[in-house]
Amino acid sequence: VNIWNLLDNQLSIESVRLDNFIAKVYRETPDTTFNFQFIIDAFAPTDTVKKESTKEPLKIAINDIKLSRGTMRYDILSRPETPGKFNPDHFFVRNFNLEADIPSLDMNRLVGDIKTLSFDEQKAGVKVDDLQGMVRSEGTRLWSDRIALTLNNSHLDVSKAVYNTETKEFSLTAKSDLVDPKDAAIFSDRLTHLNKPFSFDADLTGKIPQAEIKNLTAKYGNQTAFTINGLISDFSSYH
Repeated sequence: VNIWNLLDNQLSIESVRLDNFIAKVYRETPDTTFNFQFIIDAFAPTDTVKKESTKEPLKIAINDIKLSRGTMRYDILSRPETPGKFNPDHFFVRNFNLEADIPSLDMNRLVGDIKTLSFDEQKAGVKVDDLQGMVRSEGTRLWSDRIALTLNNSHLDVSKAVYNTETKEFSLTAKSDLVDPKDAAIFSDRLTHLNKPFSFDADLTGKIPQAEIKNLTAKYGNQTAFTINGLISDFSSYH
């Protein structure tokens, strides 16, 4: 930790190293608190009367992050498990490895770079061999112009991803030269009938839950290819 930066209202962590660590997070239902709530409560102010403050929030930077051989588990105990399917309510990760830099942790001016991220998810059978990318923010606008993901036998490249947390507007430009149908089926039951590898090139924009398909070019197997554009009124129903 750079002590001198604290004088300028900055918390600068120059290096983080964790090896062979274990993290377990859970809550009983989606509406209850997490199991670490007691830690948050311990540091909460005892004076509940809101006071106006002109002081700027603490600026936090965490650089040279290296986490290796980690084990992490997250569960909402009241929700059912779905072995072999991706489930945001339950995941169990082994061999978690991360190298990253976060020069700014301010969500209004976020700057984050992932050099490499890999892990083995046990419940769904997802093996992330490598994830690289960057994320930036300005106010309520989040964006990235570089995300590369290798997962099981599939690969995804995102050259543009923009999302506004206030207006829910988004845009996405992504492509994949290879998606294994078994990998796709992990994330959607609608794709379980696919038995041939496919590729795609997509350009989407919209406002959640609506989406405009400006261009979607896809190839399935060796004999099927198509290009479409159009509108989706509510893509949240497609899962």
